[in-house]
Amino acid sequence: MTATPPVLPAATTTPDASVHDETVYKAVARWAMHTARWRLAIWAVGGVLEAVAIALILPKFWVLSPLLICTASIGAWGLAARRIQTLDATQVPARFQRRALEIARIAAVTIGTIAAIATAYGALLLLLGPRWGPSGG
Repeated sequence: MTATPPVLPAATTTPDASVHDETVYKAVARWAMHTARWRLAIWAVGGVLEAVAIALILPKFWVLSPLLICTASIGAWGLAARRIQTLDATQVPARFQRRALEIARIAAVTIGTIAAIATAYGALLLLLGPRWGPSGG
């Protein structure tokens, strides 16, 4: 007595291709474009201040600093992107400002990516502990 597997109904809708093309950068960009500017400013300034405070006051918890730098980078990138969007909408001929904002966006992405990698390695170091080498110490 063998049971036959249930027949599943055919999919009636096709999956959205944009869901499969989603990257972290696209998700952050979409979020930043719909977030209030004051929140982005708090992320940018607060992330830097908190990272510096941890580095100076609690150096044992240095692993948190790169994570806070990631937060600051998202805020700075979002502010620059929103300002560029405003310049595009008003068609103001501000070439120097637009170029400076593009450089700020590239710097924020670069610094944020490096900080994210440092955060991942710091978390790995915490998980493995101080005696993770081949000699055990």
